[in-house]
Amino acid sequence: MARTELTNRLYQEALSYLGLPYHLNRPPSLRKSNVYQGKGTRQQIAKETKKIALKERLEFDQLSPRQIYRLQKKNQLGIDCSALAFHLANFYHLLRFGRPITPYLIGTGGKKGVRRLSASILTSPQNSLPVSSYPFQPADLIRLDRGHHVAFILDSNPDQITYIHSSRKTLIRGVHLATIAISNPSLPLNEQLWSEKTITNKPYSSLFYPQKGDGVFRLKVFT
Repeated sequence: MARTELTNRLYQEALSYLGLPYHLNRPPSLRKSNVYQGKGTRQQIAKETKKIALKERLEFDQLSPRQIYRLQKKNQLGIDCSALAFHLANFYHLLRFGRPITPYLIGTGGKKGVRRLSASILTSPQNSLPVSSYPFQPADLIRLDRGHHVAFILDSNPDQITYIHSSRKTLIRGVHLATIAISNPSLPLNEQLWSEKTITNKPYSSLFYPQKGDGVFRLKVFT
């Protein structure tokens, strides 16, 4: 699928999240701010990182990407998989329709907002529909690990899917890109060639369980 101006802008926005640590959301009673729940935007995380660097008397502009990553990890800054998918979907929805996506997604307790969403809720029937045919669309979601994880599709053609996710179960931790080479479109994703491996050095496809509800889903707001 050839990229359009809008999908190019989505791709560039996704790239700006690369290198952020994975951070699991914590109970709201512990931290009130989205940025400390693994639910902040890249701008919110960057702003908080600079504040911390200032408090620690560090020259932020002189820090290497690795030093910034360690500073964020030490201070529990990062993003989880569903927040990354939400913020990128919201960015794309704003580009296409000029409206935020929040009012259209139903979270826990029937409430709205990124803190109310998880991988399983984003890909649940109230928010998404299953998609079975190649190629997929930008902003389609790959549900993995029995619904405990979600990846965001940036690009798809008959030969390859490119996705981005924030993971703690891959050899590359945090936010990164990966691909799935499509050898046979009639086969499920777990039988295609995934470019990355788990932390136990198994093919990442081993965490894709179609029989347990994993698959590709499209948010209803994009149908």
